[in-house]
Amino acid sequence: MKQLRFDRRSVTSPPEREVLEIEVDGSFTMWRSTGDRVGRFAGSLDELDEIEAEINRAIDRRPPRAEPLLPDSSVERLMIDDETMLQVSADDELDGPWGDLLQRCRGLLDDLRAHPLAALSIDLTEPTRPTLVHVGTEGLHVELIQPAAVVETWLGGQLTASARGYADVIASTVVDEGWRLEIEVPDAVVAPGATILAQVGLDAYDGELPIPVAVHATTQPR
Repeated sequence: MKQLRFDRRSVTSPPEREVLEIEVDGSFTMWRSTGDRVGRFAGSLDELDEIEAEINRAIDRRPPRAEPLLPDSSVERLMIDDETMLQVSADDELDGPWGDLLQRCRGLLDDLRAHPLAALSIDLTEPTRPTLVHVGTEGLHVELIQPAAVVETWLGGQLTASARGYADVIASTVVDEGWRLEIEVPDAVVAPGATILAQVGLDAYDGELPIPVAVHATTQPR
């Protein structure tokens, strides 16, 4: 098994910094900056033999020629044993072994959110009070500078209402198991049959590096 690194970067809002690293023994670490869970993830992969076979099939072929990248596009990069092998737009669909490996990594970037080490999610049990929640077994350093929650109401595929609220806290702190932060959004519109989307942005640290993260959650009130 060769070392594999896959990352996705963009400067759009919210900015993306999604990084997955798989070691030769099948252990992995991952950082997610956007999604329903953000922060650090880690564990071991069950499908290591399949991934190894896909890597071997890919490196037997020349990587496809990359199309020119737009300045504001999300860029994905595949590295094998620290050598950049492929760099494409996140919207690109590739055929053949390189396309298979790219799709595998894209899927893992989502699936491995089930293995949080030090991450955040949103409890949306009460849509007018979205609550940031720590998930995982290790602490996560975060910057809490009156973090804002935006709650949107969608009905029939249309945005029908949007409201914002702030948490009255300013702190640079490490959050751990059991930590919760409620953010009141009293003007949020909760309508039966609607889809409620809540989003919170803040900075979290990957090691010594502060990273803007954007976590979201959805619910459908009855």
